[in-house]
Amino acid sequence: HFFDHLYCFVFFYFFSLLFFLLLIAMDPSKKSLPPKPPTGATTDVNAIRVVARFRPQNAIELSSGGSECAKINGNEVEVRTSEESAPHTFVFDKIFSPTARQADIFDYTGRQIVEDVFQGYNGTIFVYGQTGSGKTFTMMGPNIGRIQGYCDDPEMKGIIPRVVEKIFNTVEESDESLEFTLKVSYVEIYMERIRDLLDPSKVNLQLHEDFRGGRGVFIADATESYVSDAEEVFRLMQSGASNRAVACTRMNEESSRSHSIFCISITQKHSVKLEQRTGKLYLVDLAGSEKVGKTKSEGQQLEEAKLINKSLTMLGMVINALTDKKSTHVPYRDSKLTRLLQDSLGGNSRTTLIVCASVSKYNDLETMSTLRFGERAKSIKNKAKINREWTVAELKALWEKAERELAQLKKMKGVVDPVEEERRAQELKDMEEEWNDEKQRFADEKEDLLMQMIELKEESFSRQQQVDRLKAEVELLHQESELWEEEYDLLAQKLEDTQFRYESEKQASAEKAVATETSLKCFEEISTHLVSLKAQLGKLRSQVEEKLLRSTLAALHLSGSKEENWPATERGADDDGAAGEASAAEQPCSSGELPVPN
Repeated sequence: HFFDHLYCFVFFYFFSLLFFLLLIAMDPSKKSLPPKPPTGATTDVNAIRVVARFRPQNAIELSSGGSECAKINGNEVEVRTSEESAPHTFVFDKIFSPTARQADIFDYTGRQIVEDVFQGYNGTIFVYGQTGSGKTFTMMGPNIGRIQGYCDDPEMKGIIPRVVEKIFNTVEESDESLEFTLKVSYVEIYMERIRDLLDPSKVNLQLHEDFRGGRGVFIADATESYVSDAEEVFRLMQSGASNRAVACTRMNEESSRSHSIFCISITQKHSVKLEQRTGKLYLVDLAGSEKVGKTKSEGQQLEEAKLINKSLTMLGMVINALTDKKSTHVPYRDSKLTRLLQDSLGGNSRTTLIVCASVSKYNDLETMSTLRFGERAKSIKNKAKINREWTVAELKALWEKAERELAQLKKMKGVVDPVEEERRAQELKDMEEEWNDEKQRFADEKEDLLMQMIELKEESFSRQQQVDRLKAEVELLHQESELWEEEYDLLAQKLEDTQFRYESEKQASAEKAVATETSLKCFEEISTHLVSLKAQLGKLRSQVEEKLLRSTLAALHLSGSKEENWPATERGADDDGAAGEASAAEQPCSSGELPVPN
């Protein structure tokens, strides 16, 4: 009997359990479990989505051997560098191989954010990576016909042209009761200065904050152009891209030398529900980090590379502070880039980060650094909310609705319908949630203001130190100025004495010059007088010679007449002497003296 009872109990228990399992399996209200997300995919809508894209190897990488350092497996990538023996594995929301199409990248990164912006959220898509890693190609696509900022190739165009087309397609397909207002702005951060690419005359724009009004951090005086179709946006993009700073380096023929920010603001008003929503979409193309040894930058390009690397370092420090639970301060204000992306990193935005890298071993260290940056950014949590503005008509409608409900309650004298009570309870719950959101927003603003006050105090203390240092420098300069004044007075006295001596010597020189000139005149007169005396002396000498010659001839004639009367014996004896005397008389004296007549 005992075994019979035991057998019946086991049989009954087994069939009861089987029947219970069948009931559970046939329950129509039982819902199937959601599919398990792929490895690395982000399930939190407020978390930053990180996508990695690898480009094919270029000519420099192929000439260095063409070996690869990255191995892609689904949403995981294994990277091995020359400095580390063990490989490092990174997991992202999505990884695109070098053969990925531009359309696939947009479908995963851009399509959902455009839908979020139309719901009233802010959105941001920005690319990060080393120079020449394909960031501008991902955002814009290749330049067609050497025209910057434009690509109409359906296969090659990047995220920004596809986003613009998606926005206007959504506007055309939306409800007729919705009215849309679209504005675009295009700026760049070059050498830590914000320049308006739609108006090149604005070269140093300033950043302002308006968290209470919902604008967040915005660029004051930036040109905002209203647009009505995609072609108008493309023309503005071309105009802005032509003003952007680019240069040719060893790593990239068209290297971006600045961070570009293309913003599209969408405001929609519902004519029936009397509600208004505003969403902003930031499309950011960051300049690439550079190793000067590889890019061979010099001169102006070297200075640009320094500031680019500095701003990207500040961006990395902001991400480290946001992911470090022990950090109490986020250095948004350390650079223009991080302050402008304040809402995108830990603020009111739905953000997607695309890290661009190379699979080549030639750039293994840069690839490792880029992927680590994306890995850290993946842990950031944003606080996205719908930017809904209460218009005057909406507030009036709510006021009238509250008055009607109050009159109905007075009329019913406290008798309330359960359905109506549940509806009002739900409304109160919604209002309480909105109130809690507002309280949280005010608390966040209070915290931001406190942080700003702390930063202002630190800045004030730093400026006070600078003022004290400047005062000390001014005092030192004042003392040096006094010394310089004394030295100046001494030099002025020496200059005055030198000038007096110069004037005295100048006057003496002038007197000497006058005396010399007078002497020269006298010498000329004496010379002239000597010439005239010499001429007169020549005439007198000629006259004397002529008279002497006549006298000699007369004497010879007279002596000849006497010889005719002398005896012959004496005549012969005297012939030789007379002839010698005559020859002597005819020859001039060798000493230059005049001959003396016999």
